[in-house]
Amino acid sequence: MSTPTKTIKIFLSSPMDVAEERFAAKRVIERLQEQFAYYGHIEKVLSEEKPLPATETPQKNIPAPSDTDIVVVLLWSRLGTPILDEQYRERPGDPPMTGTEWEFYDAARSYQTTGRPFLLVYRKMAKVLVDLDDEAELERRQEQKRMLEQFERRWFRGTEGAWKGYYHPFATTAELETLLEQHLSERLRIELADDSLSDDPIAGRQWLGGTVANAHDLQERQEGDGRRLRMLGPFRLRSGHAARALGRDDGLF
Repeated sequence: MSTPTKTIKIFLSSPMDVAEERFAAKRVIERLQEQFAYYGHIEKVLSEEKPLPATETPQKNIPAPSDTDIVVVLLWSRLGTPILDEQYRERPGDPPMTGTEWEFYDAARSYQTTGRPFLLVYRKMAKVLVDLDDEAELERRQEQKRMLEQFERRWFRGTEGAWKGYYHPFATTAELETLLEQHLSERLRIELADDSLSDDPIAGRQWLGGTVANAHDLQERQEGDGRRLRMLGPFRLRSGHAARALGRDDGLF
């Protein structure tokens, strides 16, 4: 039987105020790398893991979000630092975009035209503490808040507050970690569903809580106890006859 060789790239984008949450997201991806290792290779794209030259922006030395498969954006109270390079603007002559803003825009623009990458956004809703005696810092915080609110109005909220896009709110790092693991796990089941192994006579593999079964094993179980099996994850059976053997005509569990 052939071994799956598909690679899924996960791009992580965030400003500096969610460093703890970014570290938690890395932990999630690393756990999923191990969990899904049988089905394919999961590659995380993070600027801090690359030998970035001091003379260029990080964006020039890592894959663009539009060249990856899943993009995760983490936000709280900042939108980030503007990039002066005009290459990273929506249109020539436009104001500079921040690194996080451009990474989101690049992913969203690509999704609108190609359907990829899959874009997930998470926003921390906890209150921000500011030292009122530090007027310069207070002013920077207020400017970042204004930029973030403008970003939200453009991409997520209509003029009357109705959703036109969606981000997942969270309050704590632990809550984010749980949400992100659930969401990425579900998406990876779709991305890594194996429907291409033409030399595989058993018509597909299923994710069964960490074990692997084939269609014939499933049929035997079904015939043995007379119950339909409830499978975990939306893995697609590779052939119609195997789906029909399990009592389904749509090829999906």
